[in-house]
Amino acid sequence: MGKKRRRTDEETEFDLTRKAKEVKDDNEKRLIVILENAQLETVKVGKSFELLNPDEHAHILRKNGREIGNCRPDISHQCLLMLFDSPLNRAGLLQVYIHTENNVLIEINPQTRIPRTFKRFAGLMVQLLHKFSVRAAETSAKLMKVIKNPITDHLPAGCRKVATSFSAEKPIKPSELVPQDAPIAFIVGAMAHGQIKADYAEQTVAISNYPLSAALACTKICSAFEDSWASIVFHKKNHSHTRICVFNQCSEIIGYISSILIYESHYPVQLYWQYSIKLKLIVLSIMVYHNSYRMFCKIIVQTLQQIGSIGSSYFYNKFHPPNINHKLNES
Repeated sequence: MGKKRRRTDEETEFDLTRKAKEVKDDNEKRLIVILENAQLETVKVGKSFELLNPDEHAHILRKNGREIGNCRPDISHQCLLMLFDSPLNRAGLLQVYIHTENNVLIEINPQTRIPRTFKRFAGLMVQLLHKFSVRAAETSAKLMKVIKNPITDHLPAGCRKVATSFSAEKPIKPSELVPQDAPIAFIVGAMAHGQIKADYAEQTVAISNYPLSAALACTKICSAFEDSWASIVFHKKNHSHTRICVFNQCSEIIGYISSILIYESHYPVQLYWQYSIKLKLIVLSIMVYHNSYRMFCKIIVQTLQQIGSIGSSYFYNKFHPPNINHKLNES
């Protein structure tokens, strides 16, 4: 096997974020956002390529008779920042595609961490458009890749496709379009002005009485889905809060156990501190790897049996699981 190719200075490395879950396959419910008519193209400046933007290449746009407002890659950057920072994406219920004006179709890994600054984002897009993929820094996972058209080949079978436009007849709340157990695709125009060119859209709706920016439209859509799918999106947050509450009660139990060891005076102080730290480590491990308060009590009793029968019997009689009302829900 040959040696692994080293990355050049022009190639930008990006890591996978650890907080996001992978998007589910098949026809399980999720939101698919397609950024249509994205203005992402490169231009050669000197010996290197740069992402064409009106701030740095206004003279090139004028020279070619193009309007400055028709070249806005920053809109795609703003939309991606909003989408990938949303709780919906962290819960694994979001998939994003980009379709550029030059008919380039891009798929983005839901675990990708979008660069915060536009300069780094521009470097990422140049690498993607020229090498057709961007990989993670330490793994072979592809963060972004160019895929074959049309977009409909990559959508789930029977997926509803809804385009957003201010010119639609009657505004509709995004929450009214949220399905219960099916995927749905929203098409958002990633340009400053104009109509979305998406022949595959089955329906065109307006989500506000006023014209919205692309990033704000993505925000309203994601917020509607987060509210409708709150039981899934916020399940992890509520579970962590419950786990913290139980850990506080477990700390109180450790205090009782420690007082028993001191009161009985059968153990030296050094041994007391040793087992006290050991018990706290057990609490942390149980709270991380188990969701049962009963399991916590069982392991604590087993540990106390190694320390002495007095502490074990006292703890079992006072803190037996049936007498404790606060426990975590089984996962």
